[in-house]
Amino acid sequence: MIRAHVTRTWHGDRVRREIRKATAAALTETARKAEQHVKLQLPKVFDRPTPFTQRAPAHARARETENPIEARVYIRPIQREYLRLQVTGGTRRAGGSGLLVPRGARLNRYGNLPRGYLKRMLSRPDTFVGTVAGVRGLWQRAGRGRRRLKLLVAFERQATYRPHFDLRGLVTESVQRTYRQDFRAAFARILSRRR
Repeated sequence: MIRAHVTRTWHGDRVRREIRKATAAALTETARKAEQHVKLQLPKVFDRPTPFTQRAPAHARARETENPIEARVYIRPIQREYLRLQVTGGTRRAGGSGLLVPRGARLNRYGNLPRGYLKRMLSRPDTFVGTVAGVRGLWQRAGRGRRRLKLLVAFERQATYRPHFDLRGLVTESVQRTYRQDFRAAFARILSRRR
């Protein structure tokens, strides 16, 4: 969240309103640039992010009528559900049959299991779900005589994540780089209209 407090009252009301307008415009522009910066960093942080994940960052405009004046850079709600652990770290627990962890499965161009993969594979006679050598998952009978087993997808009970998507750091970096310039430009625009 990017905040600014405008508290000086020794300016006239008109000047104070103009400063608030410039502050709101600058914060909004800074938030927009920070959103773009985060979007540009996503492919560097994640291996082949989907277009849906790349649309995760967003910003909320600053309003000159609010106190304090603030603009926000955030992750959209649906993407926040699965990106939360990438930002904070922690453990994700399984529901149902478990978390699907690809091992020998063919992945799509984004590195994920294709839609309907389990259902499609289970319709084949050479695959089954079971526990082999203590590992529960989707297995395929392979090799000559189909005696060799290949683990396609493991069903894990939990997955542990380390934080590696520093959203706050990326936004802070962008804000520190652009806010002064954005405020000067916004204030100059307002002063040019005043004449």
